[in-house]
Amino acid sequence: MSLRFYLAMTDAEIRSAPSLPPHLAFMACHFSPYGAGLTNIPQRLPPGSILIVNDRVPVLHHDPGIILGQLKTAVQKLGVFGVLLDFQIPEQSQTAKIVKALTEGLPCPVAVSAAYGKDLTCPIFAAPALHLRFCDFEPIKKGRSLWLEAYEETAVYSITGEGCSAGREAKLNGESFFDDALQCRYAFSIEKDAVLFTLSRQTEEIPGYLQAAEKAGVSVAVGLYQQFSGLTPASGAKTGSRW
Repeated sequence: MSLRFYLAMTDAEIRSAPSLPPHLAFMACHFSPYGAGLTNIPQRLPPGSILIVNDRVPVLHHDPGIILGQLKTAVQKLGVFGVLLDFQIPEQSQTAKIVKALTEGLPCPVAVSAAYGKDLTCPIFAAPALHLRFCDFEPIKKGRSLWLEAYEETAVYSITGEGCSAGREAKLNGESFFDDALQCRYAFSIEKDAVLFTLSRQTEEIPGYLQAAEKAGVSVAVGLYQQFSGLTPASGAKTGSRW
């Protein structure tokens, strides 16, 4: 498989893992709540890793130039493949300025969450909804580069005379069937006023899901080490080691 499946790990997971995955994403870098710039930038990473920056500490008044300088130094020092800006707090003007500065100024691929990538040309970090094939996913239809966010998910779609509504479920219960196009399992039931379709993609469906993503032109996927560490050797990649 040419698609690179990066496993996102915390500091503690990196320290305690018996070996590291061949494609590692460091996920603990965030904005400092006490001063200017980013905190928890790692001192070392395996070459070719991804550095993830999140906004669990809100951006507030951090200067884009300072952030760009820090990440330029980190990219060169660590030899990372790329940077993922996993910003989930929407409509923050200062965050948008930082995203623009980093996507224009860093010497490596930079992917951004969908909330901040609409007007840029860099890769988008997102995933199709469970009911969508990759070919029907808007970024891919428009020729946009996609870094796939891989995760376990279950959703219920309620179809009534007024339309369709979606909600999340914890798991898929009872008899289910597998859909090749969506690479997930489904079940349905007929209620008094609605037909309910439950779609679910769990760990066992992820290898096929990644293959479908690769066929659609996706070259990078990122998932949590907690969920998917066991898939790395099975996908044909060699088990990682310490660097």
